[in-house]
Amino acid sequence: MNAQTATRQPDKHRDTRQHLLDTGRDILAARGFSSVGLSAILQAAGVPKGSFYHYFQSKEQFGQALLEDYFASYVQDLDARFADDGTPAISRLMQYWQDWQELLRPRRPARLPGGQTERRSGRPVRSHAHHPA
Repeated sequence: MNAQTATRQPDKHRDTRQHLLDTGRDILAARGFSSVGLSAILQAAGVPKGSFYHYFQSKEQFGQALLEDYFASYVQDLDARFADDGTPAISRLMQYWQDWQELLRPRRPARLPGGQTERRSGRPVRSHAHHPA
């Protein structure tokens, strides 16, 4: 293994783990933790079952990691949104509420593996586009 390969391995590990978390978050937010099996998450993520157990010991540990990832990202987003950037505090707060309302707007249901349609609960789901322009 050369030095370049050695430095890419941790990124690949983190990227696959994060991909599992991102995929699981979207599916579980729509359908609920107890009603989704690992096979649906793994199929949607395109990750083999053995790889899942490399990153997580169980579905419960995956759920815990999912919550930790969500809240770490949410706190980071809040810190960025409300940092003093010269914008009046009331404007930053109003932008937060407007973005929150946008998340609550009904969307077309997403397609899951096998052609199933996910249910939308109306609860906000963190997306990669967490910092609106």
